[in-house]
Amino acid sequence: MILLLALLACARDIPPHLQVDRPAAQVTATQRPSGLVDLVRSDPLVRRPNPGAPGDWTGLPDGAAIEAWSAQARDPRATPADWAEIEQTHRGTAAVPLVRGARLAALEVALAGEIDVAGQQAVAAWMGATRVEAHPTTDHAREPLDWIPGVTMSDKRDAALLMAERSVLLGWMDGPDIDVEPAALALTQPGHSRMLDTPAGTLVRARAAKERSEDAAARGRAALNEASVLALATVGADRDAEQEVLKRRLANAQETLGNTQDPIGTGLHRARISLTADAGSNVSAGLALVAMTAERLFRTCPEGQCAGLDRTQVLESAARWGPEARAMARVWQVIALKQAVDTLVASHNKPSFGHSLIDVVDPLSGTGGGSIELSLMRYRTAEPTALLQISRLAQGPAATDSVEVIGAVKARLVRACDAALAERHSRAVITEIRRIRERARRP
Repeated sequence: MILLLALLACARDIPPHLQVDRPAAQVTATQRPSGLVDLVRSDPLVRRPNPGAPGDWTGLPDGAAIEAWSAQARDPRATPADWAEIEQTHRGTAAVPLVRGARLAALEVALAGEIDVAGQQAVAAWMGATRVEAHPTTDHAREPLDWIPGVTMSDKRDAALLMAERSVLLGWMDGPDIDVEPAALALTQPGHSRMLDTPAGTLVRARAAKERSEDAAARGRAALNEASVLALATVGADRDAEQEVLKRRLANAQETLGNTQDPIGTGLHRARISLTADAGSNVSAGLALVAMTAERLFRTCPEGQCAGLDRTQVLESAARWGPEARAMARVWQVIALKQAVDTLVASHNKPSFGHSLIDVVDPLSGTGGGSIELSLMRYRTAEPTALLQISRLAQGPAATDSVEVIGAVKARLVRACDAALAERHSRAVITEIRRIRERARRP
């Protein structure tokens, strides 16, 4: 007895993110879960919640989607592909953050292990890349995690976790009908301070609090529209004369915004803050998602790590929040794809090709091109197989010639412009998109 008491006295608390809830077998009929709060508990990243028994979630909001997640969560052999299928089948539901939480839990395990080539492939798989075992057809392949920001492996671990954690929080905003209150409450618990005030964390909490401010919403919409027009003008200024006009426009915007050095970044920041203050509105919440994604595309996000394979995917999430958010999401898809065209044109015959790939493949994948194969991210130069994979992501022909592949990406940009022009926009936005579209249609 004395020995037992001594052992109990030495027991340590298990960190919240490593705790595993009690087995489902202990959940009786009288203990059926009442909602998401029973899954979230104290972890807004829902890494290891108790999936319960079959049928526990039936009849609750998003019950069918949560049942699909729970069935997979009870299978210890679940693969990244299994989770990806559930997420795609149940977009706009609570299954999205739950699936991403499961992937984050597996990612943490992978990052804690040995990071050799196989370990890096496992990390990439849990971060959304596919066919990770396939080796690129090159003798000078990059390391599997070279596309993740960071110099050292420790840097890359930190960046991977930040990107994955952000993805889970954004999962709570995948659609307007998801109950975010349990996640918002959990964010205020000890151990989550670094996520609390991130753009995603702030938006989740504001949404849960049903914050409303018509004045802030009006300021946010105006700031987002102005920043979007400037961003369209920036990516569309291909000629010297257009660059000169752009310089004057940016200088005027700098003065208007208080002599800021970066009028686009400043405008997007102000838009996100103001729109988040009205996140109780579906319109403002969706536009806030667009604004924070736009910051990532222009590398002005406050987290520092703006990259990822999910930026244009988040724009699709924003489009679910209503016509106004969908219209602005389409604008930023145009911007992202124009950046992809410019990046490919500038890097396809240079050593910088490999380091620039993420800015080419993310917009193509997130606008309907399908998943990104890890082997593509490992090319250093624009070899034929790499170009073929890019053309497929652009939903173009089976081309390996750089001119044809660039043409396929331009064609994808034209289709994005058509989709954007089908929405309601200000005259300034329409003018800029038409200019980009006509330029992209030329050989």
